[in-house]
Amino acid sequence: MDIQSVKYANSDQSMVLVNGLHYVPWPCSNWYREPIQEWLDGGNTITPYAKYDSLWEAQAGRIAEINRECTRRITTKWPLEKQHSCALGVYPPAEAEQCADDIAAMVAASNESSDAVDAATTIDEVEAVAPVWPV
Repeated sequence: MDIQSVKYANSDQSMVLVNGLHYVPWPCSNWYREPIQEWLDGGNTITPYAKYDSLWEAQAGRIAEINRECTRRITTKWPLEKQHSCALGVYPPAEAEQCADDIAAMVAASNESSDAVDAATTIDEVEAVAPVWPV
């Protein structure tokens, strides 16, 4: 096997990615062990784990995380059936208005954070974006 690269595939370093194609448990006892060891003995090192390989990946991933958290927070306080009932007028106007206000505030916080992610110029800046959730 011609090894060109070996990179840790997770933060606890229990998996490596060989040549960008094959995930292998690490340290391994399968047939990958010998070629990887020869590669390491040749003066090569395993590339450290990075959650993202590019700024674009980091931005897309962080925005997806923010959107998931926004949705989780909204549906925890206002489950979908309650949102629908508020929209249909089943609940009193004050409660429907509170639902709409809470959702609008959450979406605004999500959008503000996503804008900060888009404006980031490094992966560290992307990872530092921390939404301030109102609800």
